[in-house]
Amino acid sequence: MKGVVRDWTPLQAGACIGLIRGLELPSGMVLHGCMVFQQAGHRWVNPPSKPRLRNEKVFRGHDGKIAYDPVVSFADRSRQDAFSEMALVALDEYLSNQKAGGQL
Repeated sequence: MKGVVRDWTPLQAGACIGLIRGLELPSGMVLHGCMVFQQAGHRWVNPPSKPRLRNEKVFRGHDGKIAYDPVVSFADRSRQDAFSEMALVALDEYLSNQKAGGQL
């Protein structure tokens, strides 16, 4: 399973290190807004999510952080892990091409 990153924005917000602004999946579907995280030497990618709303206002959890709901989800953890790995391989390839000055 091979994906293609179309665009990437680095960020620094807690464990979040960036946003994949366009991830083309092998099916041809493109996901926008996949968050990339890194913590304790481990990286992973979450599919797009949206802020949770209550009474038309953004809901914050007990810790004061915005709560998020998934836009898409996976049938099981192994499929989510496979998606994350595919996205990281695609991101690494994208970043490698950027450093090499390749045309995307």
